[in-house]
Amino acid sequence: MRPGEVGPILRHGAPSLEAAETRTRLLLASGPEYLDHDFLAEGSGYRRLGSLRLPADEAPPFDAEVLEAPTRDARFPDLLAGEDRTRFFPDDGTLDTMALIASLHARVRAQGGRVLVDAEVSSLTEEDAAVTFVAGGRRGTAERVSLAAGARTLAFLPALGVRHPWPLEAVHVYRVTTEARPETVVWLPERRVVVVPHEPREWEIEIAVDHPGGSDPTVDWTLLQDLRAAEDRLPWLATSEVRRARVLPRLGCDPAEGLLVSRGGRIAAAGAFGTHGLGLFAAVGEQLAERALAPIDPLGGILEDPI
Repeated sequence: MRPGEVGPILRHGAPSLEAAETRTRLLLASGPEYLDHDFLAEGSGYRRLGSLRLPADEAPPFDAEVLEAPTRDARFPDLLAGEDRTRFFPDDGTLDTMALIASLHARVRAQGGRVLVDAEVSSLTEEDAAVTFVAGGRRGTAERVSLAAGARTLAFLPALGVRHPWPLEAVHVYRVTTEARPETVVWLPERRVVVVPHEPREWEIEIAVDHPGGSDPTVDWTLLQDLRAAEDRLPWLATSEVRRARVLPRLGCDPAEGLLVSRGGRIAAAGAFGTHGLGLFAAVGEQLAERALAPIDPLGGILEDPI
């Protein structure tokens, strides 16, 4: 995601996400006393739309509400069909990434660090007393560096002595228009599909596949065609009109350890959470900022690679 884009928050996931899940719940429930800027406060880029997960029987419980078909159809008319029941997660939604970045900026600045956002890292060298980096054409030095480990940072990690567990996905994103009202996020984990609502009457269909390797792939239109042909639970999808499409690299799994540290201990890399969304990623970013920048040091630094 780039600054200013809107992405889904899907907080329910595997048991390995327990620490980040707990942190995200605190962020959702807290006020300004917990964060300098509560990026998960409604009206601050966070839209509490809830999410529907299919099929219901495979979803973890958390605070999900099980909706039988008549109740679901009354609440979300013309959105879903064919399922006996659905799990609804009321605290999920969408988040404007600019609000998230502003929050992390404030948090890191308060601890004496610097943030470089949307600046692609082209060089990263760990030495005995400092880390030298080039990001977005800017050369700098810091005592410690934190990488919010987006897909573009993977190439640096082996040279830093880090063995990471993160496979790479290619996420194909199709913006479509339809008469179905965009009222909630829809998640089909078995198809690796997330349907994200936009206004007015627009959706983004995110389809994740394994990254083919090499350079970033181009948009695969057959993925959307196959989804339309095979998926009868979203009856409006077959007649939706495609406006535009793009494909993005993304880290695609739930790592058992959300924070990895380089051989010299001066570079930390936070795990990303793929389909589980920006809310969990922000929770890991918060944990990383606290661990990497404390105690306060004016030479501390943080690099946030695009996610």
